[in-house]
Amino acid sequence: LDKTLFERIDIAEIGNCIADLNEVIIDLRKQINNIPITKFQTSVQSPQAVGTAITLYNDTEGKTGFQTRFDAFDGTTWTVIEDFSTEGKANWVPKKEGNYRILVTTKDATGKILINSYNYTIERPIEISEFTANLVSPQVSGTEVTLSTTSTGGVGTLQTKYTLNDGTDNIILSDYSTEKSFVWKADKAGTYNINATVKDQTGKEVTKTLTYVIYDQVAINSVQLDEGSSIKLGTSVNISASAIGGIGKLAYS
Repeated sequence: LDKTLFERIDIAEIGNCIADLNEVIIDLRKQINNIPITKFQTSVQSPQAVGTAITLYNDTEGKTGFQTRFDAFDGTTWTVIEDFSTEGKANWVPKKEGNYRILVTTKDATGKILINSYNYTIERPIEISEFTANLVSPQVSGTEVTLSTTSTGGVGTLQTKYTLNDGTDNIILSDYSTEKSFVWKADKAGTYNINATVKDQTGKEVTKTLTYVIYDQVAINSVQLDEGSSIKLGTSVNISASAIGGIGKLAYS
């Protein structure tokens, strides 16, 4: 080992310079094991949600003849993601949330190894636990209905979007925002599928659907008298009426 290497160790110890100390350790590993310094990369940055497909890469500076093994520790159990191979990469789909330690082991043809570890956080998947309306279905047109969601999990701040399908068109009621509620006012009768879509900062989405029925407001079509339009005072008259709309069976009085 050369003199400058030991000088760097002295400086690191005296100045408590962690960055320099790490460089010295890497230099020592290179000189002892003759293994190239590896660069660890992932297809998506930490944190991610449970079930995300993550590709792990171990770059050996373009040098060949080395094998890599990937392991993950969830705080309780070690799991082999990919045993030794010359691929230099592995596909990892974490099945539960937690703060993981990824162990990357590089081995040369003589069996000498270089081990590095990295931290990776996995969050719970997005879950819409509740999607409700403040008024039960059905309602009549023109009624203001407040739609609300309760969501958990995901990465970072969750945002909610409300959309509606009337059987023909998909309509955005409210685009993505951190607001969890939206007031919807249906202007015509129909059976609607209302969707609440929640996404996290990685772009992952979960959707829940609520079916809601809207009827027309009550409208009187006609009123008829059995005695015609001229009625003598004190005469009994039968009145018949016809109406449409409303919810359920209409009552006349």
